[in-house]
Amino acid sequence: MDDLQQEFILETRETLELMTAELIAWESQPDHGERLDTIFRFFHTVKGSAGFLALPRFETLAHEAENILALLRDTKKPISPPLVTAILALIDRIAELTNALEQGSEIHDQDDSILIAQLHNAWTDVDHAAPVEEQDELIDEAFGAPVQQVGQQNVARTIRISLKLLDNMMNGVSDMVLARNEVARHIREVGSDPSLDLAFERLSSSIAELRETVGRTRMQKLDAVFAPLPRIVRDLGQEMGKDVALECQGSDVELDREMIGMVRDPLTHIIRNAIDHGIENPQIRLESGKPVQGKVNINARQSGNHIIISIKDDGEGIDTQRLVRKAIAANICSASQAAAMSEQQRLNLIFENGLSTSDNVSAISGRGVGMDVVRSNIERIGGSIQLQNNYGKGLDITIRVPLTLTIISCLMFGTSDQQFAIPQSAIREITMASGDTVFMNQVGEHNFACVRGQQLPVIDLANLLGMAKPEGKSHDAVLIVIDAGAGFHYILSVDHVMDQEDLVVRAGAPAIMASGIYAGTTLPDHGRPLLLIDPNGLAAHAGVSAISGEAVNDYNKNADDEAAKHNDLPLLIFRDYQQNERAMPLSAIERVEDFAANKIAYTAGRSRLTHDGRAYPLFGLDDGPSDSMIKAIRLFDGASIIYYAIQDIVDMHDVDSANALQPVGNLHDDSPISSIFIFDGRQIELLDPHWIFSQFDNEGQRHASEEKPICLLQASDDGWTRQMLAPLIAKAGYEVRYDLNDGEKAEICIASDNADTMLADAGEVIALRDRPIGADNGNSVYRYDRIGILGALQNRGRYKHAGGAK
Repeated sequence: MDDLQQEFILETRETLELMTAELIAWESQPDHGERLDTIFRFFHTVKGSAGFLALPRFETLAHEAENILALLRDTKKPISPPLVTAILALIDRIAELTNALEQGSEIHDQDDSILIAQLHNAWTDVDHAAPVEEQDELIDEAFGAPVQQVGQQNVARTIRISLKLLDNMMNGVSDMVLARNEVARHIREVGSDPSLDLAFERLSSSIAELRETVGRTRMQKLDAVFAPLPRIVRDLGQEMGKDVALECQGSDVELDREMIGMVRDPLTHIIRNAIDHGIENPQIRLESGKPVQGKVNINARQSGNHIIISIKDDGEGIDTQRLVRKAIAANICSASQAAAMSEQQRLNLIFENGLSTSDNVSAISGRGVGMDVVRSNIERIGGSIQLQNNYGKGLDITIRVPLTLTIISCLMFGTSDQQFAIPQSAIREITMASGDTVFMNQVGEHNFACVRGQQLPVIDLANLLGMAKPEGKSHDAVLIVIDAGAGFHYILSVDHVMDQEDLVVRAGAPAIMASGIYAGTTLPDHGRPLLLIDPNGLAAHAGVSAISGEAVNDYNKNADDEAAKHNDLPLLIFRDYQQNERAMPLSAIERVEDFAANKIAYTAGRSRLTHDGRAYPLFGLDDGPSDSMIKAIRLFDGASIIYYAIQDIVDMHDVDSANALQPVGNLHDDSPISSIFIFDGRQIELLDPHWIFSQFDNEGQRHASEEKPICLLQASDDGWTRQMLAPLIAKAGYEVRYDLNDGEKAEICIASDNADTMLADAGEVIALRDRPIGADNGNSVYRYDRIGILGALQNRGRYKHAGGAK
């Protein structure tokens, strides 16, 4: 009898959440008769089993629910939200009784009658149905056989086994994998033998197949995670006065049973956040042109050895400006640090501990404990979480988790005299420090490497762990580009890479795991235990964050906020190609980049750099570079971009702008140097960004936001006018037009001197003649006299552009 009771507890508990989801889905699609049948059979099964096991409270609750469901079917009456709420209350009570039965405790039965009364009160039209006491026969006729026959309808043959037994089976398979790896090592040591190799290949194949089969016994469909969500969405939506529809796809995707439990809580929290913070109130949605009903979509799919779960809502999204203000108020970052962040970095502030987007503390949110725990829980199992924000339209959250934690593919590597392993899924690229596509540099105390044009922080594992480098050995470091998730990458510098293997992961000793650097221990084929590196924990221990991917942003993030309140001016000190030590205010610098020398060309009297399909002015490099690569500072004033070539970065330094800077020359000198200061006993020249950007303007390239005067060109059907004259006028700073809109007036008009009419709506007129020599009374210019045309534009037009006649 005890075995049957335990079987009843397990079956009931497994089915409860699924029935809750079915009931809520039926509420939104009342014409779906199959769902009504499924829900009824659940209560019918519970009633039959409870009667056999002498559990009268289970039997009574299930009997009342199936009576109402039968009435719904016979009368074709549409289901109402109060009735769904009443049935859900019965399901909750059955769940409580199930837990109490398993634990041997008791729950007072006085509330049962209240729940049954609420169920009957919700049924508002019983006069059209048969009396409740006459429903038993109708039920058997409508829904078929009792519980014993329902069980026979299952096609698949199943058996229940304990999770402990499954774990023991997986541990046995893991030991077999280790033994196979050890045999492989011995075979490599003694040499190859064809017959032995063939036998070992068959053994490896059998072990791999057994590992996959046993692994699948631990797999469980994501249905177990998705099932409670419709109830959460419904209850929370009613509580907050919001109409929210939930759509789940990919519930058939399977995940390790252990991973299921670890994913459930983060996913539940994200759904609650979407309804609380994301989906707007109905009135606000109407005012913004959205449908009253909000939508939350969950999609799960398998990608290689990972499961990707996407949660997307059509709510408000995240106001990053508001988020930054709250982060500053919570002392999570300073205003200067926030100003240096990219939009994605500001968005990722949502993961900071103690930061909440809610203005009020409630039972649902507002205490600043949430998304930081979500990310830490996901990262703890080797997963990652990414945000894609579309403010005003919604938020897309992507969770990526491994299929299993028991056996994973790892890369083994060595540094100093120690060996480690790291999950293969976290590795983006492996390269040598001396490679053609890699350029190492140091900014202050931070090491960076530019790999394929991307500047990434470098973590030297030996230095971080305090391990001495072997003496007498000189070799290039191996750089492992790590993908730590959420768009964050960094470089792990090691001595050498060994091999890639499928390794069994075991829990590490508490003293080792407390450092946060390691994810556990592994045992490769050489039999020597290895520590498994946690990519995110290693970055956190090294003090490397996503913001430190750019040297300038990293400096701003760690700058002393108190010093910034005074006269301190942060500067980047560098050495240029003339061997001068110079400095530039950090406020003018967007970042430091590396470029191949073939990207630089000397054209039209100036060095220019080709990047992103455009040619940018390049200062500081008059002759062609002698190196294959150059380093350049990217200057940005909000509209224009200029590059300044440098040889290397010396340091970052704050100077007292009121006392330490010594002006040189006078205000009207045409010099790029504004002042000098003393650094480590050396005189450093401070470049003037105003001078650099003024040189850019002298090329005739204006900011897009500046309004230009109109120059009207006649003979617009003339190819010479459009293809040769128009570019010259545009370079002089005018907006070239061939006709005018109503109310517009051109500042100047250019036309042929033999034109029949001159436009009266032009302020000044320049006539172009076809002959280089002729009667010129100052009113016409030869059409190929470039200097003459520019001079006429400068003299006759009110727009005296600096890039006019030369």
